[in-house]
Amino acid sequence: LAGGVSLRLAAESEAALLGPGRVRLLRGAVYADTGAAAGAPIEVETPAGIVRDFGTQFELRLEGTALRVRVREGVVIVERGSERFVADPGEELRIDAAGRLRRGAVAPDSPDWRWIEALAPPPSIDGRPVTVLLEWVARETGRTLRYRDDAARLRAAMRLAGGATG
Repeated sequence: LAGGVSLRLAAESEAALLGPGRVRLLRGAVYADTGAAAGAPIEVETPAGIVRDFGTQFELRLEGTALRVRVREGVVIVERGSERFVADPGEELRIDAAGRLRRGAVAPDSPDWRWIEALAPPPSIDGRPVTVLLEWVARETGRTLRYRDDAARLRAAMRLAGGATG
């Protein structure tokens, strides 16, 4: 989407683009990644409320008339009438049809995120440092990138030559 926002729909999902940064989720699940797109928030309308993000990676899933929100990074606010619920990184909100809220935890590298990894657009790495690929993999899988030592970090920062992968 505009501004570098990545929006991914799960199988059997239905959504409508309402305008720049505005989506209506009608059924299924949507994953949004606005964290790498500075200044490009997204608003998702659902039957269970309106969801707004602040530099995030998050998933929304409609389960009938209930809503599940999972936040990988950043902050998500769910507005339901006069109620406001805030979800932080690693947090899951479940709002049932009656508006009752349950909070839980979800790890950034949980298997629950795997469906979005399969839909991730690959980075352009030709002629770029290996760090570009490593950072992309870490971000898309919710893992933390760590180098064994400074020498390994420096080797990874070297530019790849013409399609080389290592």
